[in-house]
Amino acid sequence: MIITELWIPGRPVTKGSLTIVNGVPKDTPQSKAWRRIMAGAVRDDARRRHVAYHRTPEFGEPGHTFGPVRRVKLPYAGSVAVSAAWFLPVPAMQHGAGDLDKLLRNHLDALSAPGPRTEDASLCAGAIVDDNQVQNVDSWKFFDAAEPGVAVQVRALTQAEIDAAEVGARRWRATLTA
Repeated sequence: MIITELWIPGRPVTKGSLTIVNGVPKDTPQSKAWRRIMAGAVRDDARRRHVAYHRTPEFGEPGHTFGPVRRVKLPYAGSVAVSAAWFLPVPAMQHGAGDLDKLLRNHLDALSAPGPRTEDASLCAGAIVDDNQVQNVDSWKFFDAAEPGVAVQVRALTQAEIDAAEVGARRWRATLTA
């Protein structure tokens, strides 16, 4: 099941090293601005995607109306896989494109729900409870000066998918340790 899938236009910005200001870790304004854009776009998509309309009380009965029903409770609390294709305004291998892990760090933080230490809820989409739910990531960087942004998909993993991946990973590990 897809929790969110969308294109987010704009200049992707990494979550870099935090700086300490008066003993408090602070992120760069550019990083926060891009995270806010990602969080808002994901929040809107996830809410739209997981609200359906049904007839109540029963279809065909007098007085039935349309009303919202949630397909999935957000923030989603199960295991997820995240796919992201980054389109950057500078060549992917050039200094300044951004490290893939730092692009993902900002993105995964934006997917999460606000927590007890969250100072600005607009930085959190609330699509998933926490980024520690991410069990699989597929991410690429590409160059596109004309149309930068990120294509994103977050989907729920089934237990069967997790089990199959674990079997494969254990087999692989066995070949490396034999």
